[in-house]
Amino acid sequence: MFGRLAARFPAMRLAVPVSELTVRTGTLTGGLVALPVVW
Repeated sequence: MFGRLAARFPAMRLAVPVSELTVRTGTLTGGLVALPVVW
């Protein structure tokens, strides 16, 4: 899925440093709380 997004929006990049991303806890699937991007 992310590969397709990157192909469609080649200028897309993170809007915050990686160190500011928050990992969701307390769920089976995990993941990020948010993925802020700009393009």
